[in-house]
Amino acid sequence: MKEAKRSILKKINLNIKAKHDFDAETSIFSYLKIFPQDVYNDSNEDNIVAIEESKPKIEKKKKKINKQLFSWLFILLNIIIVAVIFIKNSVDGGVRPISELFAEGPYYRFLFVALGLMCLILIIEGYKLYLITKNATGQRRPWLSLKVAINGRYWDCLTPFGSGGQPFQIYYLSKNGFSADTATGIPLTRHLFWQVSFCIISIIVVILPVKIANVGSVVKYLAWLGIAGNILMFSFILLMSVNNKLGGKILTGILKLLKKVHIIKNYDKAYAKSHETFANYQTSIKKSLKSPVQLIVQILLAILNIVLNALIAYFIYLAFNYAAILEGATPTSWVEIVCLSILCEAAVSLFPLPGGSGAAELSFIGLFGLLFKDDMRFWAMLFWRLFTYYGIIIIGLIFTISDSIVASKQHKKNVVDAQNISIEKEE
Repeated sequence: MKEAKRSILKKINLNIKAKHDFDAETSIFSYLKIFPQDVYNDSNEDNIVAIEESKPKIEKKKKKINKQLFSWLFILLNIIIVAVIFIKNSVDGGVRPISELFAEGPYYRFLFVALGLMCLILIIEGYKLYLITKNATGQRRPWLSLKVAINGRYWDCLTPFGSGGQPFQIYYLSKNGFSADTATGIPLTRHLFWQVSFCIISIIVVILPVKIANVGSVVKYLAWLGIAGNILMFSFILLMSVNNKLGGKILTGILKLLKKVHIIKNYDKAYAKSHETFANYQTSIKKSLKSPVQLIVQILLAILNIVLNALIAYFIYLAFNYAAILEGATPTSWVEIVCLSILCEAAVSLFPLPGGSGAAELSFIGLFGLLFKDDMRFWAMLFWRLFTYYGIIIIGLIFTISDSIVASKQHKKNVVDAQNISIEKEE
């Protein structure tokens, strides 16, 4: 009886020690893990490291400080850009207090419509991934699909050229039990459908040119260049999938050119990675063509999302101009505003900064500036960025932190369980 009590007390004390040691290495900053390997490496591991009786072995993650510092510096950069634009608008035409704007009437309810559109876009993104996942694996995982969609958009917002979303989605899917081929194919298929849809929308915008006077010429040229770049990129990927030999020669030539101008340092590594990526695109295209129904549904959903994202600018326009419209001012067509919004997105795609920071704000002012009064222009731009960019970061950060907390708790449980198993084996 005494030995049994000692054994129970021993387990309790060791569990307390294990939790204490784990908490000592897990500060509040651990819950702010922003990079996927920091968030998920502690959870879903197949092998739990054996734990000594007096001191659990917990692997320390390296390079966290530099990665977290980069993320916070990026957030600081966005704050500085917004502050500079605020100061410039204050000097040029003044900026009215936001409280006065909301006190004028009920027309700012359109801002809540814009907020609803942002949430609806994320839900549709999740539904698109749900359909692709179901078609590829037969599994119905709506909650996972929504998380993959939101986290993908979050990473697109935090990485140059929006390049971080797909790698994170591949990582996330593989950590949730999907095979490497499936985890790679699902995000690439989604991106492929988006490219097709954006090319279709871009051609429509070219056919229906906007006619708002004094739109910034530089922004327009950048937008046309961005549209042309997206169409050429998709055409190149399509060429790679149809003609491996010709596509391979073109890709090799581009890589050699980038090597000569010292943009690429390790040619062999870049060659292997590029050809692997395009091989995955080929597989995704071939699988997509086997299901015409999914192809049509995905393209329609992607077009819907692009239009809904562009309509956010229209409802912001109504929020700040509806009183004048009721008094007899000529309203701007929603078609024109949607076209301008797509032009703005195309222009921003050329800039390497995450989310086109700086370029997006200036492009909005250049394209939409004349639609708002001088003292309202800054707030219109800020709400537009909130519903098309900052809001996605906030929602993605909430999901990331919640996943990090769950992963940390799961790891703590694994530590204690492994310790109990070790004690039971000793007895």
